[in-house]
Amino acid sequence: MVIIAGAIVDISHHQGTINWSKFSKAVDMVIIRTQDGSSVEDTMHTYNEQQAIKYKVPFGVYAFNRASSAAAARIEAQNFYQRANKNTKFYVIDVETFSSSGSIGGSGESMRSVINAYVAQLRALTKKKIGLYIANHLYDDLHLDVTKFDFVWIPRYGVTPPSHPFDMWQYTETGTVEGVSGKVDLNRLAGKKTLAWYIGDDPKKEEGTENIKKGELTITQYEELKKRIEELEKALGKKDSKVSEVHKEGWAWAKKEGIMDGQNPKKFVTREMLSSVLFKKFNKKK
Repeated sequence: MVIIAGAIVDISHHQGTINWSKFSKAVDMVIIRTQDGSSVEDTMHTYNEQQAIKYKVPFGVYAFNRASSAAAARIEAQNFYQRANKNTKFYVIDVETFSSSGSIGGSGESMRSVINAYVAQLRALTKKKIGLYIANHLYDDLHLDVTKFDFVWIPRYGVTPPSHPFDMWQYTETGTVEGVSGKVDLNRLAGKKTLAWYIGDDPKKEEGTENIKKGELTITQYEELKKRIEELEKALGKKDSKVSEVHKEGWAWAKKEGIMDGQNPKKFVTREMLSSVLFKKFNKKK
């Protein structure tokens, strides 16, 4: 299997206060822990989500599963959804233990039933992608229905990839990234699911864009482009009124000859504007 490298980091309160001005320049995507079961909300998730938004770092969220029954799983899913920032690109259910039978109060229900209830509840709350993080060494014993998920994320440290089908591989827990004082988990993508697929830049994944053709913009992309253009024009507009000293003579001549209208000397010239300039120059009546 070909592994596609990417600066993808998952974080929690264990990383402490991250320097996001540095961290944001070193990562392509971050996955933020929201909770450890219903009873433990990650103390840093709100801060990390806000910083990710501030520094425009695409992010997903994950929750460690502690549900001891299908009923408890539905409650955990509800808490997960309510706590996580809605700007998240996706949700991940982290399954690393036999919570239904091995914990105090375990119901004895199969882990498959518990996690099926968890993901079903999340599906009822969001249309965003939902992933499964599952321990490589427990993959067979947990017997989860991976088809219920949009992607599978498996940890296996070292150079050997997971021994089960995966879309994302957590290959180390001792990585170093600028902006984080301690160690972090680092991940790689595999197969056809690119970074764009995860962060929602793939037009085919945007709701209501099934008929978008190649080369066309989605509504979201159009609005973002329009916003950027407006910001650029606003910034340039502050300097448009004054002609540079070196161009004053030429600008005065062009205005006098009717080639330019005398407005916005520093505004970008489009091809159609240039065509008009050339037309006026070479078709001027003798």
